[in-house]
Amino acid sequence: MNNKINECGSASVVVIAIAVMCLLIISSISTVGNYMLTRARTHNAADASALAGAQAVASFKDNPCNDAKEIADSNSVELISCNNENNIVEVTVKSKSHFVVTAKSRAEIEL
Repeated sequence: MNNKINECGSASVVVIAIAVMCLLIISSISTVGNYMLTRARTHNAADASALAGAQAVASFKDNPCNDAKEIADSNSVELISCNNENNIVEVTVKSKSHFVVTAKSRAEIEL
């Protein structure tokens, strides 16, 4: 009697399993990369908004938060809060992507 088991096609199952694992790893790396990029862009937008507000304070504009909002909008983030006290502008922004990222920034101007 021949006790050999028919193993035709078993390599295909292993190759498919490895391909699926590779796709999952690549997808995870891509997701983490997108999150990090969104986080960096949100922080940069917060910094730019705070600096725009501080520049408006230095130019003696009535409402520096309008300039901060304009910069936030141009960077595709939502301005959540903006405070202007004693020549210090503090802003909080939130990303508009599917990753919810918030960032705070503060800029002070010496007159």
